[in-house]
Amino acid sequence: MDGVELKPNDRICIGPSAIFLFKNKQNEANASMPDNDDDPISFDFANDEVNNIENAAEKEEQEEFKRKQDEEAKNAIAAMEAKLKAELAEEKARLKAREEELVKLQENGDSAKAQELEE
Repeated sequence: MDGVELKPNDRICIGPSAIFLFKNKQNEANASMPDNDDDPISFDFANDEVNNIENAAEKEEQEEFKRKQDEEAKNAIAAMEAKLKAELAEEKARLKAREEELVKLQENGDSAKAQELEE
């Protein structure tokens, strides 16, 4: 494991309830964040910070899962639309062929068969 150079006000977590605040009054100009009396770095702040870091990976996994679900849903919808368009085109072609056949029968004087096709 590589070492990390600590800066003033860095938080050190060694477990769920062991969070330390590194102080170096001689080098406060390089502090990682301000820690003043009006807004001190508290245990709750440091604990929340640790939880956010630990939960970041889980949140990313959830977001990735949601992205995959959205993509799969979009693909499924696109496939359904393509299938419906193909079926519609097929049905239109079938109806057009039937109409053409009907016109031919009417032109040839075969009204009984033409009436059959109309039904």
